[in-house]
Amino acid sequence: MPITLTDIITRAEGVLSAEIFEETVLMSEANGRYYCLTETSQEIWKQLDRPLATNELLQTMSEKYEVPTSAIEADVVAFLEHFKEKGLITVKNTTAE
Repeated sequence: MPITLTDIITRAEGVLSAEIFEETVLMSEANGRYYCLTETSQEIWKQLDRPLATNELLQTMSEKYEVPTSAIEADVVAFLEHFKEKGLITVKNTTAE
């Protein structure tokens, strides 16, 4: 099921995070892989330190980068879908309840 604007996104259990020389590196205990984050993905990861609705994340990113949410929605959702596929985040679908 695709991520929607009302879904609640959180960091998955067992994902370790460290900042190394201004880069954020993630390590998934579940799949034993490391991931290096770019500046924008670092900001998304930082925002996910608490459960957050997709639309709230978009609003925060919109304000930080001074762009309309419509201009970043596809990229942010694609990032979240990728991290969901890798098991780095969990998604709670609020429309199915």
